[in-house]
Amino acid sequence: MLPAAATRVLDRASRGEELSRAAAAESVDLHAGGELDACHDGKPVCTVRPRAFLGGAPVFAETNEAPAPVLASRRQSLARSLNRTVIFLGPSSWSMANP
Repeated sequence: MLPAAATRVLDRASRGEELSRAAAAESVDLHAGGELDACHDGKPVCTVRPRAFLGGAPVFAETNEAPAPVLASRRQSLARSLNRTVIFLGPSSWSMANP
């Protein structure tokens, strides 16, 4: 579960406000993206690069290149492989997946 302020940031960003501006307005920590190791069975299998970290949660750009059930499965798999909540931010909506 995200803190209410982080949810407000994502709502604002999904309506077109710049993510950094929305985070500053809501006093939520926002850090530039970096690299995270996605793991399977405790072993790193690939490196992923989120767009940013919002309150410690990685934020990825939303993609709609697959059917909804496939996207949901991929999001859940990423959250499990990172062992943390992940956020997906699109141009008009946002979603999250928990491990």
